[in-house]
Amino acid sequence: MELSTEELVEMRLEEIDRFDRAFRQLLHLNEHMSCLMEHFKRAKRCNNHVFVFSLHLKLRMLCGVRNMYRAYALQKCDHIEELRQALRGRSDVMEVL
Repeated sequence: MELSTEELVEMRLEEIDRFDRAFRQLLHLNEHMSCLMEHFKRAKRCNNHVFVFSLHLKLRMLCGVRNMYRAYALQKCDHIEELRQALRGRSDVMEVL
């Protein structure tokens, strides 16, 4: 069953919103990771092994979460492009999309 133009446009706008939220979350995670990295370097410089270990685990966990968000954002980007291609051939769609 083929989707109507309105449904495709609505799906595309929803996907763009999801991509935007994932992108903003990636920016937040990168900022948080850089802050943790500064704490990690300071703890390493002071030879505080307990904090180095703890911060290392937190950094590894955040890195994994960031990679999952990145994969999700790339998936949404691909889906947005597919929807754009599907809308491209429609005569009742504005070219702005």
